[in-house]
Amino acid sequence: MGALIKASCTCGFETDFTGGSGKHNYDAVCYAPALCRNCNTFVVKNYLEPFSRCEVCNADVTFYNDPAIQAPCTKQSGETEAASEEKRPFILPTSPCLCPACGKAGLRFEHVGCWD
Repeated sequence: MGALIKASCTCGFETDFTGGSGKHNYDAVCYAPALCRNCNTFVVKNYLEPFSRCEVCNADVTFYNDPAIQAPCTKQSGETEAASEEKRPFILPTSPCLCPACGKAGLRFEHVGCWD
C-alpha cells in the first residue's frame, strides 16, 4: 500500500505527493521523493529504476534517504550503513532534509494517508 505524504519546510515550501506503490505494481514501482541538486527541484521518482533523472534539467537526482542531504542524527537501534553500492530499501527520513526552496535542512516529511 502506498502513502500520501506531505513535505514541508520552515521556509514555507510545501508539497503533497504519493509515495510507495500499489498492490498491483509493488514489484516494479516505489515512488520516493528526491532532490535535483543541479536545479533545486523537488521530484518524485521510481526508486527501483536504475537511473533517476530530473524532468527539468535531466541531471541525476538524489533520493531523500541519502545521508548527504539529511541533517545529522543519531542512528536508531538496528540501523546499519549500506554495505555496498546496491540500493538499500527506501525509508523516509525522520531527520530534517535539504529543502529545494531555501537550501537549508528544514524539510520534513509527514504521513497523511494511504492509497492503493
